[in-house]
Amino acid sequence: KHVYKNPRKKQLFFLVKLANNLRFLAAKVVTKTDINCQSRSVLTT
Repeated sequence: KHVYKNPRKKQLFFLVKLANNLRFLAAKVVTKTDINCQSRSVLTT
């Protein structure tokens, strides 16, 4: 079992990675919904 000298640093790195992943997913979802809204507005007008 490997023991880290600075577990807080490891936790911080994990949180940053998680935040980046969430931001990436959110951006993907937002762009997808934006495209859907645009195509829908084009269809309605």
